[in-house]
Amino acid sequence: MEIVDEEVPLAVIEDEEVPLAGLVDIFDEDVPLSGLPKTGDSSPSTKGLLGIMMMSFLGSVGLFAGKRKDKSEKQK
Repeated sequence: MEIVDEEVPLAVIEDEEVPLAGLVDIFDEDVPLSGLPKTGDSSPSTKGLLGIMMMSFLGSVGLFAGKRKDKSEKQK
């Protein structure tokens, strides 16, 4: 099976056919600088999150090690 590349059909639009071509002015208004939502300004720091994750991991390892030690002492 062979796929034949066909030419893409192009539309020709004359300037006279486009309504208000070149006659529309867009004015920039003053942008309000207060009252807008802050996006991305208050993201938690990566170092803080990493520290919390490490403390949680070490705490859980300590708990499991303590339980394992308790089980071994009870079996004696």
